[in-house]
Amino acid sequence: MNKSINSKLRASHIIRLVEGIRVIGPDFERFGGLFMEQLLGIPLTHRGLNVLGFPVGGDVDTTSPDGKWVAEYSAETGYFSKGMAKAVKDLDHALAKKPKAQEIVLLSAQKRVKTTEKVFMAGLKNRSDVQGRTVQVWDSEEIATKIVDHLLTSDRAVSLLSPYLPVLEQLRDEQAATLQVPSPGEGALDRPAIDAAFEAELAKSPCLIVSGHGGAGKSIAAAAFAKRHFDAYHNQLWLKGTDVPSVESLNAVAMVRAGDSRNVAYLLKSRPTLLIIDDADPGLALDQLAVLCGQGSHIIVTSRRDGGYVPPPFDEAEACEVVNRDTAEPCPDEVFQEIWDAVEGHPLTYGLINGAVRSGTSWADIREDCRVIGQLPDRSDRLADRLLARALNSMDRELAFFLWVGKPDCDRGFATRVLSPVGLRKLSDACLTTPDRPNVVRLHEVVFASLQALQIRLLHAAGEFTNQLAAYIEEVATLGDSLPFWTVSRSLAVRIRTAITSDERPSAFVYALLETSPPEALDPALLEDPSIIVDRVVATSGRKARAIDTMAVIETIEAGYLYRKALDGKEAAETALRSEMPVFDRLETTFLLTLRQRAEMKHHRGKALLRLGDKRAAIACFEAVLAGPCPLNESRLQLVKLLVGDPGKAAEVATMTRALLKGYGGRGGVTTSVFLATIESLPWRAEPWREELIKAHGPTIEAVLVRLTNLGIGQAYRALASIGRYWARRDSQAFVRVFDAVPPRDPDGAEEDGDLFAYGELLHEASHLKPDDRAELQARALATYEAVKSLDSYRTQRTAELLIEMDRPQEALDLLEPLPKISECPFGQYRLSRAYLAAGRPRNAKAAVDKALQLLTKESFRPEFEIQARKVEVALAAMNE
Repeated sequence: MNKSINSKLRASHIIRLVEGIRVIGPDFERFGGLFMEQLLGIPLTHRGLNVLGFPVGGDVDTTSPDGKWVAEYSAETGYFSKGMAKAVKDLDHALAKKPKAQEIVLLSAQKRVKTTEKVFMAGLKNRSDVQGRTVQVWDSEEIATKIVDHLLTSDRAVSLLSPYLPVLEQLRDEQAATLQVPSPGEGALDRPAIDAAFEAELAKSPCLIVSGHGGAGKSIAAAAFAKRHFDAYHNQLWLKGTDVPSVESLNAVAMVRAGDSRNVAYLLKSRPTLLIIDDADPGLALDQLAVLCGQGSHIIVTSRRDGGYVPPPFDEAEACEVVNRDTAEPCPDEVFQEIWDAVEGHPLTYGLINGAVRSGTSWADIREDCRVIGQLPDRSDRLADRLLARALNSMDRELAFFLWVGKPDCDRGFATRVLSPVGLRKLSDACLTTPDRPNVVRLHEVVFASLQALQIRLLHAAGEFTNQLAAYIEEVATLGDSLPFWTVSRSLAVRIRTAITSDERPSAFVYALLETSPPEALDPALLEDPSIIVDRVVATSGRKARAIDTMAVIETIEAGYLYRKALDGKEAAETALRSEMPVFDRLETTFLLTLRQRAEMKHHRGKALLRLGDKRAAIACFEAVLAGPCPLNESRLQLVKLLVGDPGKAAEVATMTRALLKGYGGRGGVTTSVFLATIESLPWRAEPWREELIKAHGPTIEAVLVRLTNLGIGQAYRALASIGRYWARRDSQAFVRVFDAVPPRDPDGAEEDGDLFAYGELLHEASHLKPDDRAELQARALATYEAVKSLDSYRTQRTAELLIEMDRPQEALDLLEPLPKISECPFGQYRLSRAYLAAGRPRNAKAAVDKALQLLTKESFRPEFEIQARKVEVALAAMNE
C-alpha cells in the first residue's frame, strides 16, 4: 500500500482511476504495455501493435525478454460476461505463441464480476496446459490499485500514462499539495538511536525542538521518524519554516492552490496529527506550540537555534558507511582518517564527499581538499564550498538554475521541465538536496549558501531561465484546472514580479500574477489598460496572437473588475467594465484567433455582460459557444445556472447537467471547479431528473467531496454544504458517511465567508442526524455562523433557525424581525412562525405560517409548512382551553 496517503484518499484515488481506465477504449493495449513496463521496472517487448498503433493479429501483446512472462490486454465491455470467452481466447493465444511462458497476466479495462471470474479460475485447474504456470486476471480496479500504490510517485510513470489516463496527472499534482511529509531519501542512514530519543522526548512533551547547525541531519531525522510512525497519526504534515511565521498562522496555512488553506491548529487539537516545521522561522514562539496539541498529536520543529535536542554526529563507523556507499572503490584508510580529522562527524559533509566521488572526483582530490581547509575554523562549510566548486564541471546548469531562482527551493514541475529528471537525479546523487514536500525540490541550506559564494562564476549560465519560465507558465496555463499552473505561479511569484518591468511585460507573467492574486491583494500596477496590451501584441506578433496573450487581456479585464468592486464598489467597477467592452470586439477583428480562442472570448464576453446586468445577451453568448466548433464546459455550466427557471429549457438543462457530471475524471474535460459548481447547483433543482442524477453519481460525488475537503479546497465545502442539505433530508446515511470523513474546521479555519458559512451549514445539518453529539454540533455551528463577516438574509435566517433549535427563540426573533423583505419570503415567514411559537406567541406564529403557506411555490416543502401550521393550531387550542 502507498504509505504516503491515508486509506480514504487512497480509496478515492482508486475509484477515480477505475472510471478513467474504463473509458480508455482502443488505446488500452498501448496503455497496458506502458503500465506493465513501469510497474515491473524492466524493458518488455510489445508486439501487439504495429507502427501505426493498430493491433497486430497473431502476436502476443507483451512478453518479457526471456519469454517466461506474458501479458494480454482487452478493453471489451463484456470481458467478465458468462464464460469469459475473451479471457479464454487470450489465454489460449498466449500459450500457443509463447509455450515457455510461466506467468500469464490477463488485463481487462472492465470491472470484474467475482462469480464469473471464480468459475473461470476454477476451470483452469482442469486444463493440463496450464499446470505449473501462474495465470492472473487483473481488472480495472486492480490496475488502479497498483498505480496508486506503486506508480503515483513516479514522475516518469505519470508522464507516460497520463495521455491515456488524464486523471492520473491530476491525482499526482493534488497529492503533492497535501503538505505530506517527504521521504528521508533512498540513501538515508538508519539511525534507530535518534528515533528512540525522539520517542523519549515526545513522551515528556508533545513538542520536540531539534537543534543543530546546517547539515547536522535534523530534517532527515524528522522525516525518518514520521516514516517509522506512519500508523500512529491520522495526518502527517510538513511545513517549511517560512510557512509558519507565527503560532497564529497555523490557523490557516496557505496551500499551493488558489489561496486555499488548511487549519493545521485545529487538526492538531481534533485528531492525532504529526506536524513537522522544518527550519523554523527565527521569530516563531517555540514555547507556545505544545499547547496546540490534542491527544495523540505531536509537533517536531527543526531549528538552528540552541536549546533543543541535538542529533549526535556520525561516529566513525557511520561516517565510513556513508562515504563509501556505491563508490567504485572504497576510501583508503589514510584518506578517511584525514577526512575525519578535518570535519569529524558532520553528516552532510560525508554525503557531499560520497556524491563527489561517485561523480568522478578522486580520493586524492578529496584528501587535498581536507588538507587545505584543515586549519580553518568553519571547516565543514569551507569543504562544502570546495566540493561544490568541483561539481560545477558536471552540474553547472543545475546549480545556475537555483542561483537564478534565488532561494534553495523550487516548484518540482518547473525544475523538472528545465533540468529534466536526469538533472534532478544528478543533484540528488551528489547529496545536494534535502527532504521536502513532493512538489518541491530543495537544496540543502549549506549547499545554497556555498552556491551564493560562487555566484560570479555562475551568472553567465543563469540568463536563459526567465524565458523558460514564461514558456512553462504559458503551457500549464492552457491546461484549464491546472494545479501545476498554481504551484509554479505561487512558488516563483517573486521571480515573476522582478521579470515585469516598464519595458517588458510578458503576457505569461502578467496572467500568472493576475490569476493567482486575491482581488484585495492585487498590485494595481498590473492592471494595464487592456487596449495597450492589444497594441503591444499587435506590434510583436502581428495578427497571430498566442493563447496566453488573449488570456492576459481577458484576465486584465476580469481582475480589474473584481479589484475595483472590492476597492470602490460595484457601480465603479461596472462603469470601468462597460468602457472596456469594445476590447472584446477589437480582439476578434484584429487577430486570427483559433477556434478555442474565439470560444473563450465569447464565453468571457458573456460573463462580462452578465456582470453588467444583460442576462439575455449573456445567455446568447453562452449558447453560441455551445453551438460552435469548440464548446466549453464553463459555458455549459453558466447556462445550467441561468436557464434553471425557464420551463421551456428543462430538458436542455437536464442534458447539460448530465454531461457535466459524466465528463469529470475521464476525457470529458470537465474541470474540478466546474464539477463542484455543478454539484452545488444540483440540490436546488425542482425537476425529477435531479434525484436520478444524484443517485447515479452519488458514489463519485461522495468520493470527490471527501478527497477535496481533505485537501482543504474551500469550494468543496460549499458544494458539500449545498448537497448536504439534500442528503440530510433524502439520504441521511450518505450525509453521515461524508460528514464523518470530512476534516473539521473551526471559525478561524477559512478566509472566505462562503467557505465558513458552508461549514456551519454542515454542522447544523449534522446536529439533526447525530443526536448523541447534538449539543456540541449546535454550539460549533453557531460559533461558525457568528464568525461570518457579512450576513445576508439567507445566512441570517439559518442562524436564527439554529437559535430556535437551541431553545433561544428571542435571539432568533431579534435577527429575523428586522430583515428587509422578510414579509415577502415564505421561508422567512416559516422561520418567524417557529420562533414565535417557541417564544409563546402562537397568534403571531399563526399569522406568519399562514402567510408562508400563501407565498410558498416550492411544493416539495408544503408538507413541512403544514406540520408547522398544525403545531400552531394545537398551541392556540391549548391557550383557549
